[in-house]
Amino acid sequence: MPVITIRPLKTELQLSLESIAKSVSLQTGIARERINVFVEPCMPERNSVGNESLCAIVHVAAATRNGRTCIQNIMRIACSSICDQISVSGDQVAAYAHPIEQGYLFVDETFL
Repeated sequence: MPVITIRPLKTELQLSLESIAKSVSLQTGIARERINVFVEPCMPERNSVGNESLCAIVHVAAATRNGRTCIQNIMRIACSSICDQISVSGDQVAAYAHPIEQGYLFVDETFL
């Protein structure tokens, strides 16, 4: 159950979260209903970004059982989808991941 959180660094960015989720689903084989995509607004006055050309930062949280390659694919696909939507080059969107160890994901009243 990957969670993708997008932090736009430019307030004018308009993104289709459904499109991002569908892209990840189609390219990874993860069922669409298991992919959660959120936007977490950033207040410009509360940020200090070293690379002024960045438009957005993507955070991916996914279970380690998905494997490193799958998590990296989710990161790459999400970034690519965002770049396509806002017509920027790949160096303007960055991503990082927090792998979730077994037993630290609580879904449907069950620890996974």
